[in-house]
Amino acid sequence: DIIWQTTWHLESEMSFSIYKANRVCQELLLGTHDFAAFRGAPRGNDDKRKQGAESTVCTLSRVDIAENVDKSSFPGLSLSTYTVTITGDRFLYKMMRFLVGAIVAVGTDRLTFDDVHLALSSGSWEREDGRRQFTCAPPHGLVLRDVTYNTPVEWITCTNR
Repeated sequence: DIIWQTTWHLESEMSFSIYKANRVCQELLLGTHDFAAFRGAPRGNDDKRKQGAESTVCTLSRVDIAENVDKSSFPGLSLSTYTVTITGDRFLYKMMRFLVGAIVAVGTDRLTFDDVHLALSSGSWEREDGRRQFTCAPPHGLVLRDVTYNTPVEWITCTNR
């Protein structure tokens, strides 16, 4: 089943608090912020140069998480899946994976609301005790659903000669 293959599965003993996850979405991530802590590391010299010059300020106009309960797939067992929807004016390299990872980590008590707040305000996941604490969601559970441009884009059809 394609849904099963493209879903990020958490360990069965983990409980997930949608309340805590939504609080982070609505109170911390929504709006204009410096998301430096939520971007992936550059890979080569070109990426390092580009990333050094790139602004890390982004505006998120929508950050929602919704629970979907499936009681039909396995009799006597209900499975919950969660859909995170994020809309913004731009995104940094791996930003979606770090955002979703942080939301899930807060919902499973691996990060606190204050941890995410500190990462946003400092631009880093580095803590005073020297430990780095960040969570990156795997790519197989993320789907790009839509891209909207402020100005119309004129598409040109290319043909091989």
